[in-house]
Amino acid sequence: MKALARQAMRFAGKLPGVDRLLWHGSQFLEGAGADYLSPGWQARHVFRQFTNSHGERIALVEGLRDRVKPGWRAMLAPPGEPVIPGGPAVTRRLASWQEKFAHVAGFLDCHGMSVAGRDVLEIGAYDGVTACVLAQAGAASVTGIDIAAYYINQTADETLDQQSIARKNAELEQLRAVFRNAAGAGAGDRVRFLEDDICTSAVDDASLDMIFSWEVMEHVADPATAFAQMYRMLRPGGVVFHEYNPFFSIDGGHSLCTLDFLWGHARLSDADFSRYLEENRPREKQLALSFFRNNLNRMTLADLHVCIRRAGFDELVVIPWSRRNHLDLLDAGILAQCVRLYPSATPVDLVSPAVWVLLRKPLQ
Repeated sequence: MKALARQAMRFAGKLPGVDRLLWHGSQFLEGAGADYLSPGWQARHVFRQFTNSHGERIALVEGLRDRVKPGWRAMLAPPGEPVIPGGPAVTRRLASWQEKFAHVAGFLDCHGMSVAGRDVLEIGAYDGVTACVLAQAGAASVTGIDIAAYYINQTADETLDQQSIARKNAELEQLRAVFRNAAGAGAGDRVRFLEDDICTSAVDDASLDMIFSWEVMEHVADPATAFAQMYRMLRPGGVVFHEYNPFFSIDGGHSLCTLDFLWGHARLSDADFSRYLEENRPREKQLALSFFRNNLNRMTLADLHVCIRRAGFDELVVIPWSRRNHLDLLDAGILAQCVRLYPSATPVDLVSPAVWVLLRKPLQ
């Protein structure tokens, strides 16, 4: 494990801008001064107490949610007309993902791997920008899959039904057309998109060389089944790369389930979470509870290793990108409350806002 950590640090040191990888809300925490979210700052901003079902009193901190998940209010806005980006916004988003994928491409190159000439699947394609970047990087074909229900379940005033699914897929189709055009005909023509759930996927057996996802694996309802499906889809020697933001990290509750105390989403049972919303955020309750129950799995690193092994993959590298200042915010009480609900959770789960996973299907 120590050797792996040293290898990861050497790799990170080689890449300019590596600290701009997908660190989610933790980037704000990492870049701020020593007082940011410190126990002293929290004590000065306590505005209320919440008592959980075990009789433990938890201090609620004004402004904590803004610091952990800036921009969270946008998730509560009712849906309006879809905004289709154009011009500079498209160029910037495409360039941003080209830069992010360059880091991953360098990581793959360290293992003698490349997307060039490969048949590739992206799980959680959303607007298609990443699928287009994979095609620009030389993939022979790229299939992007996603499910509209995921987005509907986190949209205020939306009901999940066939009509809303059709609307969302029409919106996604418009977005994807923009990025396919921006990527150029040579790349865009090699990309297709499907409404498809990785846990019940219709993608053919042994039809792929590589599978990618970004910020997706924490949302997959049944990770064990998802890994088994990936194994089925890959040809012998095929490769999987995932980068994800685990449920147990500081910002793992995402915008809708980040509470007013650190790691709150991982410290409360379902019943306590529901009561917390009722007492403190009644207007958010329906949407936040739906996201908490339907859009976030509880896969610890221990669970991840079990899923990988049972699916049959060779585990090449699993890197939890841990943060020292997250560790400084963790205490025995917080850890105990998390472990009481999730016995396989460890401090590494709580202080790692991102995890990289690299797997290979055996040749035989």
